[in-house]
Amino acid sequence: MDTLATRLNRMIKQLGLRKNEFAKIMGVSPAYISMLTNGKKTNPSIRFIESLQRNFGANPAWLLEGKGNMFFPATLGSIPNVDDEIVRKYSSVNYHSLSDSERALIDELVLIMLKYRKLRDYTP
Repeated sequence: MDTLATRLNRMIKQLGLRKNEFAKIMGVSPAYISMLTNGKKTNPSIRFIESLQRNFGANPAWLLEGKGNMFFPATLGSIPNVDDEIVRKYSSVNYHSLSDSERALIDELVLIMLKYRKLRDYTP
């Protein structure tokens, strides 16, 4: 049966994220994601739905009801060259001379850029 839990699991897999990474990006606890993906919670908060749409271009109707595509095509088409521009701009920075917090921020940005590339190349 196609439930919210199965659809959310499918989305997280499509994004190429571990559930704890997904929770961090979404700004929720791993326990909250676990409850949703295990079917123990079947009504995600409005804040969660809005964050999902904002962070990943996800279609709330698909997640909640299984209607339409997993992601909004317009959102995916609007991000193709952003990551290339960032790489060009910061490629001359010496990574090892940065502080731990600056390196952590760059690592997080690279992870997000890689996830967006997977989204961009996704075809339902």
